[in-house]
Amino acid sequence: CTNTGNITGNSIVGGIVGCNWTKDNLKSSAVIRSCSTDEASIIKGHGTSGGNGGSLRGVGGIAGQNWGGIILNCTNNATINGISYIGGIVGSTKPSDPTQGNSNGYIIGCVNNGNIAASSGNVGGIAGENMSANSLKSFIVACSSSASSIAGSTKGLLVGNNSKCF
Repeated sequence: CTNTGNITGNSIVGGIVGCNWTKDNLKSSAVIRSCSTDEASIIKGHGTSGGNGGSLRGVGGIAGQNWGGIILNCTNNATINGISYIGGIVGSTKPSDPTQGNSNGYIIGCVNNGNIAASSGNVGGIAGENMSANSLKSFIVACSSSASSIAGSTKGLLVGNNSKCF
């Protein structure tokens, strides 16, 4: 799958999907595989928080959020803009909510070539935020970013904020 258009939203904005979420009762992982965004595309989010203690956040080239899902061999070429929790592949990635599933989150073999800008914090070439909870983990494996510009506070070439992750 390939996105060649522009996307604008308030929260949980992605070039391919807003939220890639695995729930235990589905008995299988939510998977995004071999998807990409076009270099002429712009993906923009206006908001970063909302109900659920600020869980409505994340702007990414492939997915706004990845909760216990798998993002595999995807490439972002689009420009990503937002306030915070902004990433070339995913804005925020973490395991599924323990009350709704027991799945680790994975981003594997993904590449970011797009530029990323956040007016606040937690911005990264792959993920704005990568976090774990309890015994569940979120993994970023064999990914790379060649972004020539990553703007914002709490930023990193790969991950802006890495909390208890691998």
